Amino acid sequence: MKRFILSLVAIISIVFSPITAHAVEYGGVGGQPDNPQADNPRSQSIFIYNLNPGEQKQDAVRIYNNTSTSRTIAVGAVDSALSSDGAFSCAQEVEAKKDVGAWISLSSNNATIPAGGSAVVPFTITAPSNASVGEHDGCITMQDSNAQAATNQNGVVLSFRSAIRVVATIPGKIVKDLAITQLTIKLDGNNQVLVDPTVSNNGNVSLDTNVTTSLVSLFGNTVASVKGTYPILAKSTATWNLPLARPFWGGFYKAAVVTAYNGTGDTQLGHADGTTEINRKRDSGYVFITPAPLAAIAELATLLAILTGIFIAMRKLRHKGHVKNHWHAYTIQSGDTIKKVAEQNSLPWKKLAAANRLKPPYDLREGHTIKIPPKKEG
Repeated sequence: MKRFILSLVAIISIVFSPITAHAVEYGGVGGQPDNPQADNPRSQSIFIYNLNPGEQKQDAVRIYNNTSTSRTIAVGAVDSALSSDGAFSCAQEVEAKKDVGAWISLSSNNATIPAGGSAVVPFTITAPSNASVGEHDGCITMQDSNAQAATNQNGVVLSFRSAIRVVATIPGKIVKDLAITQLTIKLDGNNQVLVDPTVSNNGNVSLDTNVTTSLVSLFGNTVASVKGTYPILAKSTATWNLPLARPFWGGFYKAAVVTAYNGTGDTQLGHADGTTEINRKRDSGYVFITPAPLAAIAELATLLAILTGIFIAMRKLRHKGHVKNHWHAYTIQSGDTIKKVAEQNSLPWKKLAAANRLKPPYDLREGHTIKIPPKKEG
C-alpha cells in the first residue's frame, strides 16, 4: 500500500496568531535564529534579510533538544505556503523549491543533540540575480527523527516538525497597501460575539499590523474590544475569527475594526523608528444580539412592570374622564358623611373619595359640592 506523509507544522509566525518573540518548539525540539539583530525584536523569532539580487549572507539556526534523551534532528529549507484561510505555513519537503527554499544552503541536514543541549547549524542564503523586488518567504524546518507516529489503516503517516519563518526582501519599489475588505458580526454557539474581519495586503511586503476590534452600542460607546499584532503576508488575504464578550443586556451593536501598520516604504520588517503609521477603519452594520438568559428574565419582568403601570394609568385616566363627563354635582347636606353618600349612590366609599380627590379624614362640609354618579334607571 502506498504511504502518504502528512506533516503538521508548528510555525513561529503565522497570520492568525499575534506576533511572538520566542523559540518555536514542538515535542521538546525546536529552534530560533542564532544571530538576531539587536535593534529588531522580530529577528529573535524569524530570519529577516535585505538582499540585493545576487547578494549572499551567512547565518545560523540554533536547535534545542529539551527532551531527556539524545535526538537526531533533520534540518531542511522549504518555500512558504498559504493555507486556504490565508495563514502562513511551510511547503512540504518533497515539493519543488522555487523561492527562498532554493536560496538557502545548509551546512548539514542533520544534527545530533544530547539531552538538554543545543546545536548550531550554519547556512548561506543567496538571492538570485533575477530575484523580483519585494518580499520572499520560506522556512527552515526541524524534524525529530523519533517524532513520527505509526502508519494508520489508510497508509497515512503523521509526522511533526517545527519551522522558523525566513523573510528576504529585495530592495526596490516597495509597496505597502492594506485594505479591510469585509467585516461580519454574529453570536456564536458559545454565547460570544464573533467578529470576522477580512484584510487584504495588496503590497509586495508583509505588514506587522496592529488590529483593534471593538463592539459598539447604538449610543456609540465601546462595550468590548480586543487588540493584537498580526503579520499579514504580501499579496494575501487574511480572515480572523475574533471572539468578544457578549453584552449581558443585549441590544443592537456593530463591530468596528481599525488596522494600523508601518507605511514607510524602505523600513525593514520589525523596525518602527521614523515610520509613518497608516490606519484603515471599517464598521459593520448593526445587528441585534440577544441578552443573556438572566438579563432576558430581568428585562421581561421590567417590561411587564412598565406595561402594568401603563395599563393602570390608562384606567385611571379613563375613569377620570368618565367622572368628569358623566358624573354630576351633589351639594353636601347636613349630616352627610363620605360613607353615607357612597352608600346612597351604590358605590364603595373609597372609590367616591378617589374620584373627588378627597384625603383623610374625608370630612364633608355642608354646602360644598362633590361629583356623584348618575342615578341608575329602574
